[in-house]
Amino acid sequence: MKIVAFLVGFSSLVLGAKADCCKNGWLSYEGHCYYIGYETLLTFTSAWAYCNTRGAYLVRLETPGEYLFVKEYLKKTGARTPWIGLTDMDSEGKWQWMDTGKHIQFSDWAYGQPDNAGNEDCVHLNSYMKFKWNDVRCSYKFIPLCEYDLS
Repeated sequence: MKIVAFLVGFSSLVLGAKADCCKNGWLSYEGHCYYIGYETLLTFTSAWAYCNTRGAYLVRLETPGEYLFVKEYLKKTGARTPWIGLTDMDSEGKWQWMDTGKHIQFSDWAYGQPDNAGNEDCVHLNSYMKFKWNDVRCSYKFIPLCEYDLS
């Protein structure tokens, strides 16, 4: 009887730990979970809504380490040109994360970017430029790259 009680308690402890894991199909990195929406090409605002319906936001690249992780994730999966949650819609040239309004702490713009050629207020990772940042029109369609915090 004591063994059964121990096993039940142990399995509850182990199963309880799953609450700290990412949802099925999401990849974990340093307290965050990431998902690539391969199945659809969306405008920036539609990509934002897509992530929101999944309890997430368009990815925020807040540290060089996180950015390196995301680039490797994209390379390994063969993903192309995903949206990130960066915009200067509120004030031209003042890049901030859509969900928090915080300004970027670092950047890795592709050569000559951002250039605002034709009112470009949203950012994607350009797979043809080694996933460097590129400002584009928000009406363009790319895959969403979603993130949520585990905490």
